[in-house]
Amino acid sequence: MEIGEIEGMKAIVILLVALALLTSGCGEIINAEREKVKMWEKQELIPGYEKKPTAEEIVTKMREKQASIEDCSYTAHMKSSFLEQKEETYEILWKKPALMKNTIRIPEKGTESVMISDGKFQWIYNSESNTVLKTELFEEQDTIDTETCPLFFGENLDRNNSKVFLSGAEKIKGKDAYLLEFIPEEEHELYLLRTKIWIDKKTWLPARYELYDNRGMLAVEIDILDLKTNSAILDSEFEFEVPKGARVKTLSLEDYKIDLEKLALEEAEQRAGFEVLTPAYLPEGYVFNHSTIFNSRDRAYMTVINSDLSTFAAMPCYRRVTLEYIGENDRIIISETLYEEGKSAYRPFEKDGENITVNGREWVLYPVFGENMKELEWTNGELEISITAALDEAELLKIAESISAKE
Repeated sequence: MEIGEIEGMKAIVILLVALALLTSGCGEIINAEREKVKMWEKQELIPGYEKKPTAEEIVTKMREKQASIEDCSYTAHMKSSFLEQKEETYEILWKKPALMKNTIRIPEKGTESVMISDGKFQWIYNSESNTVLKTELFEEQDTIDTETCPLFFGENLDRNNSKVFLSGAEKIKGKDAYLLEFIPEEEHELYLLRTKIWIDKKTWLPARYELYDNRGMLAVEIDILDLKTNSAILDSEFEFEVPKGARVKTLSLEDYKIDLEKLALEEAEQRAGFEVLTPAYLPEGYVFNHSTIFNSRDRAYMTVINSDLSTFAAMPCYRRVTLEYIGENDRIIISETLYEEGKSAYRPFEKDGENITVNGREWVLYPVFGENMKELEWTNGELEISITAALDEAELLKIAESISAKE
């Protein structure tokens, strides 16, 4: 109802009250009409009026709906600027207590990845590499969450240092929806993004998500389509058949762990297979403590996650050596990463950096960890060097200069 119509109705109600005063002289009628005016002020008499719920009430309805879901199926279209990805399509099947199937397609690459948990095993298949990873499921295993309905990506945001607001009501994909906005209280908290969720007014189910980085840039868009709940999905839908000719690798829990061994610099450099650059300058009181090395191809699971599976497909495999220098109350971390392919420059969780020239090379200075520390980074697309510490800018530049001079 338009504002003009509402005002017109209010005028009519008031007019009726005036007529009652002039014609009936009946106190009971007058009181009744006055109550009608009061009710109108509460917006309870307007034909077609929909009482607006609070943001908290909508979240409560979402949780009630989530608790009632025994199974669900839907298609999610995702566009993301994270890691320069293109459009992806997710086809989701889920059933209590722990059955899930996620088929991920990347139209641009023409590839398909399938992730299935059948209650006993977890299966991960990628068509590009024609490889299947099979892992027995254990209670202590923390790989893919199958016990929570995967439709509600943001239902815990209001519990996680974020405040929820009702921003309005809109039509989304032809559906009337409430627009909720979750805003993190701590602006620079890592992974806390401003999130918008469109909630279908009829079903109390999400219809669209938008996630923004803390520079205000839209990072991820997700549209939920063809959503069905409690449709009695058969268990057989979650059975996995190994594709013809696919290579099957069985993984143990050890393949999911990343325990970095502390090494001497020489051993780390030998394992990395590339020259590790060390600083000629360190602030007074800092000494070398240890180094670590991580090769993404050393772990079968990480290899697939980093180079095969859709969501991380733009992240190339890499080798990284990290050097730690400790002082009396703090430490300096220098990481040197060699990528097999070009690296994206997109940083979704920090502010825009300041460009600084050191020895003719362009470094970028970023605030990190709530601006409690600074990170100075340089990359040529293949090699990346970063220096992270709670030092002032001048000291970081001296360290960078002493590294650059050795290149």
